[in-house]
Parts: sequence; structure tokens; C-alpha cells
Amino acid sequence: MTNTKLIQVLESLSKKELSQFKKYLRSPFFNHREDVLILFEHLNKELKKKKPKLSKEDIFAALFPNQKYVDTDFHLVMSYLFKLAENYISIKAFLDDKNEAEIRLMQSYRQRGLSKHFSQTSKRLREKLKKEPYRDRQYFQLSSRIIWEEYQVDVVSKPSGELPLREMIELTDIAYFAQKLRQLCLIKAQQSVYSTQYELKEQEAILDYLTNFSLSEYPVLDIYFRANQLLSDDFERKDLSFFISKLISNSRFFQTEEVRELYLIAINFCIKKVNEGSTEYFREMLDLYKDGLAKIYLLENNRISRFAYHNAVAAALYSKDFEWAEGFIKNYQNNLEEAYREGSFSYNLAKLEFERQNYGKALQLLQKANYHDILLNLAAKTILLKIYFETDEFDLLEAHLDAMKSFIRRKEVIGYHRKNYQNLIRLTQKMMSVNHFEKSEIAKFRTEIEATDILTERGWLLDKLS
Repeated sequence: MTNTKLIQVLESLSKKELSQFKKYLRSPFFNHREDVLILFEHLNKELKKKKPKLSKEDIFAALFPNQKYVDTDFHLVMSYLFKLAENYISIKAFLDDKNEAEIRLMQSYRQRGLSKHFSQTSKRLREKLKKEPYRDRQYFQLSSRIIWEEYQVDVVSKPSGELPLREMIELTDIAYFAQKLRQLCLIKAQQSVYSTQYELKEQEAILDYLTNFSLSEYPVLDIYFRANQLLSDDFERKDLSFFISKLISNSRFFQTEEVRELYLIAINFCIKKVNEGSTEYFREMLDLYKDGLAKIYLLENNRISRFAYHNAVAAALYSKDFEWAEGFIKNYQNNLEEAYREGSFSYNLAKLEFERQNYGKALQLLQKANYHDILLNLAAKTILLKIYFETDEFDLLEAHLDAMKSFIRRKEVIGYHRKNYQNLIRLTQKMMSVNHFEKSEIAKFRTEIEATDILTERGWLLDKLS
């Protein structure tokens, strides 16, 4: 029973929501079955226990004492409660969106012919929207819907008067183009990661049309237009800087979830460029992380993903901003998921100490943690590899490289990552045997390193070759 849809929904509700749902079930407007309320109270009580009794028979006995189990009766009451739980979630979501509730109220007043009530609600909603800081696509969608409701009243009450058609069309256009530009961005961002291709039929026409639009007047169009430029094939480096400046200066016009999405579009673009070998994009990546974290855009439910944690540190270390890196590693440790907290913290602190050439501290940190994640384990082994090389511990390094080879064979390290670490091991072993006093041999080996297509430690190898 623990995996039923009803149990999963109830477990997703907060303490406050469970209390509200109980009141909802007690209302005869929504529920007239006493057994449904009894079922909820029983399940709510059991789910608070460490070992809840959730078998069909136990639940049925609580509902119908001294009665023989009947499968159809059991599933019927479970179905009723599940449907009411869905209705509660739907109603709560509707009521939480105050603007949507207001415009639906306007619509109802219009349909009932209550013109005074309609006008007061319309005025109240307009004043509320005016005070709100956001000027995102939802703002323009809602504004166009308000005018549409007013238009339907005015076209009857003022048939010869001036109607706000031009304003309504303009607001509708802005909302439409904002939505289409956002969709184009998301598709292009996905295409940059996956091989899936989409036919973007309207793209050229939309972008051409918007080149003649007053973009600076509408940040929602301006931001997504620049994001599309960023993700296009004819991208130029200045497009990224321009997009970041626009994003930072206009982020106040967007709700947090959408701003996070825009920051991640730019960050993932930088990561892609870095992975292609353009490490100079680390600097823009760091600026995005600094600003996005300072304004709490990159935290979701006060959590930061382990991937963002690793990438932010990598950008800071490449940029030699060791002070910021240390503060970030320590300050955001508790914002990581608990399962990855210890490993991610010790690994990144070890990485920082390695860059500071504090090899002893780095070794201690690497030896303390248990890296359950295979890729994080390999990344930690890579730091060990570099420490052994830097400290001339070549016997330890040789043994370590053999252990890494064995680890890769045993574990399911596939594709890009398998090839990357195999290349690193092979080239490190070769670097230990190459004659560093023979210029032609060094030049030949340098060419081999540069020609290796999958190699994340290319810069370190070339630096050690010098």
C-alpha cells in the first residue's frame, strides 16, 4: 500500500496542508461521506509512525470494525479520498494564485451582469498589477485578459465608443512572442546537450519581426531575444557578455523560477564551451554563479545541486579566486543534499588545497571521505594522481595509475568519461617516461596531447610538459 497514488499524495502534503485538507473533508460542500473522513484520519495517524500499518486488511478493519474484508468496498472509499485529495490540491493551487482568482471573479461578475462588482474587481486587479515589480510573460498575459474582459463589457455598453483593441493586440503580441522566444531557447539549450533535432519553423520569421520591435521597452522580449542569439550558430563572444549584463540588470522583472532558468541557460552554455576546450568561459561562469547565488536565484527550496556546487568551485579555481571558492565551499555545504554533502565538501576543499599547493592537506581531505558516486570517485583519484606527480612520488603514482585502470574496468564507467580517464592514465604514464631533455620528443608528445579529443586535464598535462 505504501506505493499507492493516494499514499504518495498524502505524504507530499505539509503539516499545514494536512490540517487544511481535514477541514476540507469535514465540509459537506465537498464531502458527504463519513467513511472518507475516517479513512483520512486513520492514514494520517499511521503515516506519522516509523512503521505504519498500511495493509488493505488493517485499513479496512479501521474503517469497518467487525466486518469481513470486501475488496470493492475498500477500493471505493480509497478512490473517493484520492479524488477529493486531487480536488483539494487543484483548489489550493487556484486560490494561491491570487491574480487568477481575481480574473475568474471578473469573468463571473460579467457573466452575471453585475457591472458595479465587475468594475471594482477590474480596478482592484489593475492597481495590484501596477504595483507588482514583475514584467514577465504572465504579466502581459494577465493584462491582455483583463482588457479582453473589459472589452466584452464595453462592446455592449458603449457600442459607439472607443474600444481598447490596439492595446489588447499589443499586449497579446508581447505575451505570445515572449512565450515563443522562451520555447525556442529551451529547445536550443536541449539541442546543445542532446543530439535530438527539432524543426524550428517559426524561428526566422519571429526573430526577423522582433528586430524592428522596441525590445528595450520590454525586458521579457529583450532577454529571450538575446538568449536566442547566444544559442544560435553565429554566436559571438560579445553576445554572452551582453546577455549577462541584460540578465543581471533586468532580473527584477522576472519571478525567481524563470530567472533561475535564464541563469542556467547561460551557465550551461559556458560549461559546454569549457568542455569544448574554451576555458576562458570559466570567468563568465563564475560571474553568473556569484550573482545568481548572492540573489538566491540558484537555490531551489534552499538547496543547491551537487553539479552546480562542483561547477562553481571549478570556475573559481580556474579564475584563481581562492578566497571566494573557500567561502562558497564552506557556506553552501549544508545546502547540498545530505547524501552528497560529505563527499562534495571534502572533494572540493581538497581541490582548493591542491591549487594552493597544500598537498598534505589535500591528501588528508581525500582520504577522509567515502565517494559513493563513481564520477566523483574518479575526480578524487585524479587529484591524487596530480599530487603524486607534483611531489615526485612516482612509485606511488605508478601503483595509483594501475589501480585507476582496474577501477575503470570494474565499474560501469562508460562513453565520454571512460575515454577521458583512459586518455589521462595513458598520457600520464607516457609523460613519466618521455625524455624531457629531447626537444623533438617533447614536441611530438605535445602534439599528441593537443590532438587527443577527449581530455579534461589537457591544460595540466601541457603545463607539466613545459
